[in-house]
Amino acid sequence: KLQVLNLACKLLLSDREHCEGLVVFVLDMARYDVDFDIRDRARLMRTVLLSGKAPLLQTRATDIFLSPLAAPEFVVPSRSNAAFA
Repeated sequence: KLQVLNLACKLLLSDREHCEGLVVFVLDMARYDVDFDIRDRARLMRTVLLSGKAPLLQTRATDIFLSPLAAPEFVVPSRSNAAFA
């Protein structure tokens, strides 16, 4: 469910004209979810993205929700051990 909320947020930020109805629907469904994490995230997204209550956050929404993530590094412990070489 959190991934659906994140996808809806990313869709809204990338193509607002075509996806706003979908995002409003997803946020409306999340409002009545059993899990409080889903409800809180939906409330945050609705306030930042759709309402005019937080203009500073709305201008920085792309930086907040679409921040670049570093690629994970896989460490193999046996490669650093000379006994296994």
